[in-house]
Amino acid sequence: EIVTVDKIYELINSEIHNLEKYSSLKKQKVLIDQPKPRFGLFAMHINLDFFKRVIREILINAMKFSPADAKITLLLNIEEDQCLVIQIMNPAVEDNKKRIGIPMEYENLVFEPFFRMNQFLNSGFDTLDIGMGLTMVRHVIKKHNGEASIFNIKDYRDFSNSKFQVNIKIKLPVNLK
Repeated sequence: EIVTVDKIYELINSEIHNLEKYSSLKKQKVLIDQPKPRFGLFAMHINLDFFKRVIREILINAMKFSPADAKITLLLNIEEDQCLVIQIMNPAVEDNKKRIGIPMEYENLVFEPFFRMNQFLNSGFDTLDIGMGLTMVRHVIKKHNGEASIFNIKDYRDFSNSKFQVNIKIKLPVNLK
């Protein structure tokens, strides 16, 4: 379908509300920035069902791999190269092997089929946990002529103790309507 970016924003916002049963498990809050007026000026070809699955998978991962009371942040922007950029950031946690978030050497591995950094299961999340979620995310985004990447970023909002955030970034081509 051809869909405007403001409709994509609405879909993402709706999915955040649909996933409140998961965010409430650890009392997490999902924050999304305000829609920008120019979102209505841009459109894209997209399979809404698969895109919704991508957003759902990323949000559930962010919730599973964030501490209790965490704030998960979503940013949407249209860049100068006419790409919609969606970033979902969550506080990085240490796994059972003392790795924090997604270390640089794992940034591509996490998209490989059946790869899992954490071997423990998360109770309350009705997911399969077999290591196919991010594989599906990257595949769907590529089919939409986009890119998906994941990496740690430093969070400088608390100057006394900077921490890491895991940032998954999706870029999708858009055109003027």
